[in-house]
Amino acid sequence: MKLQVTLDILDLGEALEYLKLIRPYADIVEVGTPLSLMEGIRAVREIKARYPDLMVLDDIKLCDGGGRSSHACLSRGADIITILGVSDDKTILAGMKEAHKLGKQIMVDMIHVRNLEERLKQVDELGVDIIGIHAGVDQQSRGKNPLDDLKIAKKCVNRAAISVAGGLKDDEFLDSILGFKPDILVVGNGIYKAANPAFTARRIKERIDKAEKRI
Repeated sequence: MKLQVTLDILDLGEALEYLKLIRPYADIVEVGTPLSLMEGIRAVREIKARYPDLMVLDDIKLCDGGGRSSHACLSRGADIITILGVSDDKTILAGMKEAHKLGKQIMVDMIHVRNLEERLKQVDELGVDIIGIHAGVDQQSRGKNPLDDLKIAKKCVNRAAISVAGGLKDDEFLDSILGFKPDILVVGNGIYKAANPAFTARRIKERIDKAEKRI
């Protein structure tokens, strides 16, 4: 299991300072949608220049123009981009084709997908690299979390890696998520808003390692 840490920070300088603190514990760093909107590919390039061995996900939430838009991000340093699961299959396939040409990956984000079980099976059959189970910030404000959707994904997904994101702050809830052994654990405010982000990131990484040993 890998730890993906999100940079949902509007200022690139602040994001880079934060990344310094948590870099030792992150397997993947996510240029969150707010930072991507503010800074574009500059944020990806700056992170890759400083940490060339770190995997960088650009959370662009692509939903059209799969080939051309994917190339724009992946050819400039991103290792993974996100495509929305509500997108047309042709968009996903075009993005995946472009990513694989470049030796990169796509993650299909299932946020707001209806008929989740059916769509999970369809997206998995397309041969995507990662499927993201995601309770968004606005959904969390009305009490949604990703655990039930993760349970469904573990039953339906046979090929793709599974990532899970959304409100992973509470230790007990985190342990519940880890019990289902997602391939990637995505943590944002649970680390960023902690009193000591580096300590919290290290503790989460230790919990992941402990959970893996129980596999």
